[in-house]
Amino acid sequence: MSLYDDVESYVPFNEQERADKRVMLAALRDDPDCFDRCAQAHVTCSIWVVDESKQYTLMVYHQIYD
Repeated sequence: MSLYDDVESYVPFNEQERADKRVMLAALRDDPDCFDRCAQAHVTCSIWVVDESKQYTLMVYHQIYD
C-alpha cells in the first residue's frame, strides 16, 4: 500500500478532517514537492516513540511549536 492509499482509506472523524484529507490527497497526487517545506501544503508527521521497557523516549524538538 502507498501513503496515498493509506490516507485515502482513512475515515475522517469530522468535517475538518474530511477537508484536511482532501488537501492531503491532492498534494500527494499533484505536488512532487509535498514533502518539502517550500510546498504550500507539505506532509509532516508527529510521533512519540517509547522503548519496550518504557524507560526511554525519543522526542524531537519542532521549532514552530517551541
